[in-house]
Amino acid sequence: MFLKEDCQFGYRDSFFKKEKNRSKYFIFSVTLSLKKEGKVKTNYGSISKVLEEKGIKNPKPLDMLNIINSIRTKKLPSPAILPNVGSFFKNPEVSKKKFEDILKEYDDVPFFKGEKKAFKIPAAWLIEKIGFKGKTFSSVSMYEKQPLILVNHGEAKARDVIKLTKLIKNKVNDVFGLDLEEEVNII
Repeated sequence: MFLKEDCQFGYRDSFFKKEKNRSKYFIFSVTLSLKKEGKVKTNYGSISKVLEEKGIKNPKPLDMLNIINSIRTKKLPSPAILPNVGSFFKNPEVSKKKFEDILKEYDDVPFFKGEKKAFKIPAAWLIEKIGFKGKTFSSVSMYEKQPLILVNHGEAKARDVIKLTKLIKNKVNDVFGLDLEEEVNII
């Protein structure tokens, strides 16, 4: 059994994603302790916009649950209808200088404060800018409503996923000089 501290949780990262641990553990059960009240983060993505539209100034956890579920339903495919692996790439963190270089070329680049470096650029935006949003390769594509989501259109094999992953990573590196990192473990 692992306690929260043992798991070393970070931005889309944990003890279990470290190279030496990737093939060592299989998580089949998780126990969570949730609070009914408390401070909630409202400044992420389109959450603050929805709160404002609904006139909610002090959201309760249940409000946040409903809003996040609503946003996800609009953006993400249901795995029961369209098989997918969910969010595939991490948002790259870049230095202030690198961000400014990209901003010179693309004045519409979205960003938010990074944890380790100055800025995070949404990987979805990068993938869309290189033209891969909704584009199908063999039986696999990046979802047309959310280019971070890798979907299987029927007969995709692991090699198809890996091929598309490499193609996207190479193109993002060629265009932006950034290295995308997979959120998923590929072993």
